[in-house]
Amino acid sequence: MNINELEQNILNEIAKKNFDNLTHQFFETSRTDFEESISGLKESGFIQGSIFEGNGSLRKPFRFFFLSDAGEAVLNKCVS
Repeated sequence: MNINELEQNILNEIAKKNFDNLTHQFFETSRTDFEESISGLKESGFIQGSIFEGNGSLRKPFRFFFLSDAGEAVLNKCVS
């Protein structure tokens, strides 16, 4: 599967464990494009995890993701 630049950038931030950067504002894209990219990466098996939106008690959403072996391989391929 080919990934686009946004998806590659998301994988890079997850690899660096910069979970606070996993927002559409950080990537300067629409929320829809960001969410579709996250969904696509999850469906392809490249990442696992979630963004947990607060239920009123949390002020900031909690983000946690990790790369699968396939995600690491595609990221390494893009960097090479």
